[in-house]
Amino acid sequence: MKNGTTKDGFPEAAMSSFFASRHMPCAECGASVAAEETHTCDPERVLEFRLFHLRDSMSAFDDDLRGYLESAEGRFEQWLAERDRPPP
Repeated sequence: MKNGTTKDGFPEAAMSSFFASRHMPCAECGASVAAEETHTCDPERVLEFRLFHLRDSMSAFDDDLRGYLESAEGRFEQWLAERDRPPP
C-alpha cells in the first residue's frame, strides 16, 4: 500500500519475515496438505476432526440438559411427556 505498508498497516518488511509454509491444514479433515497437492479427505479422518471440534459441546451436554430439566420449562416438558406417554 502507501509508504511501504500493507493493507493491515504493518510494514512490508515485517510481513515478509513471517515463515511461509508450503503446507496448510485441510479445512474439512485437518490433514496437512501441500499447497500444490490435490487432496481427498478420508471419511474417518473427517469424522474424527469434527468430533474433535465438538468435544467442548459434548462434554457440556449433561450439565446443559440437567439445567434445562431443572428449569420451569424443563419440568413442564417432563410432566407433559409423562402425561402423554401411552400406558404399557
